[in-house]
Amino acid sequence: MSKADITSDGTPFILYGELYTTYSEVTNEIVRKTDKSAEPEQMSRIGDVIIPTSGETPEEIATSTCVMVPDVILAGDLNIYRNKAVDGRIVSYIINHIVNGDISRIAQGKSVVHVKADELAKIRINYPCSNEQQKIVAFLEVLAKRIEKQRQLIDTLKSYKRGALSVLFPEGKETQPQYRLGDFSDPWERRSLEEVTEEFKSGTFIAAADIKEVGTFPVYGGNGLRGYTDTYNHDGNYALIGRQGALCGNMNYSTGKAFFTEHAVAVKANRSSNTKFLYYLLDRMNLGQYSGQSAQPGLAVGKLIKLENMFPCKEEQDRIGTFLSSLDDLVQFHQRKYDAIMSVKNALLQQIFI
Repeated sequence: MSKADITSDGTPFILYGELYTTYSEVTNEIVRKTDKSAEPEQMSRIGDVIIPTSGETPEEIATSTCVMVPDVILAGDLNIYRNKAVDGRIVSYIINHIVNGDISRIAQGKSVVHVKADELAKIRINYPCSNEQQKIVAFLEVLAKRIEKQRQLIDTLKSYKRGALSVLFPEGKETQPQYRLGDFSDPWERRSLEEVTEEFKSGTFIAAADIKEVGTFPVYGGNGLRGYTDTYNHDGNYALIGRQGALCGNMNYSTGKAFFTEHAVAVKANRSSNTKFLYYLLDRMNLGQYSGQSAQPGLAVGKLIKLENMFPCKEEQDRIGTFLSSLDDLVQFHQRKYDAIMSVKNALLQQIFI
């Protein structure tokens, strides 16, 4: 079965690729349905553990989920593990966090790697008695709910930000915003980037050997932070535009002293504009579309600086920049909380399952 078999109604089913993108250690809800049918052995039973038989890398293939929903079609390229002695949820946690390295080592292949059921069966695991299994599962379910709640909060904040961007920066260069942050009556005016910037130039070359994991000043390239170094070539607030290859138009933001490589274009607003506002506006402009059609696409500073868009007065720019920046700070705060909870979870799993 494949994505072509997805329908709006029918029998729930799981594709093997969704183990990499959709499902975690335990699955309580199924996101897909199909009008196809399957043999009884390919229909899930509560507690089934499913493991992909193929993937792109040995590390990727070392994953699983325990299906806690009956009568789900388990599509192709999946190993199905059934065992009454060990709770499937326990097995799935062990596969994802304890013996994942063992599974990676038995995976075979280059462009596509595979793992065989008879090889998986040889992997030995330690598991507790039935009573302790249920206590561990109950604890992990509470932790999983906390993690999911945090993930949903982050998704909600990101969705809210996307909505805010769509009304503050509507599509079309001549379009006025649908909503304004304050009692501003003056219409937005069309200006070129050259009119609102003090600096608009590429960074400079730095040798890879001079970029360290620890250092005094951050180094930014087209894909964001690359590391640290002991020198800097810019000081202040800058919007950074990736200018080469697949990173054309990729946006980042830097404050204070930093080193910008030749793969980034540094943009700083003049007194009539706000750099943070520029950062969000440039991101909405999808600058990658101006990179050309060559084998190695690139952005030319001389052409970028002539681009035009709609700009409000400086005070309104300040307010928009502060508002959107506060949303980003809030997302990052909750992302750090999510990462911290995940670190606690991983540490606990290493202690629970020896």
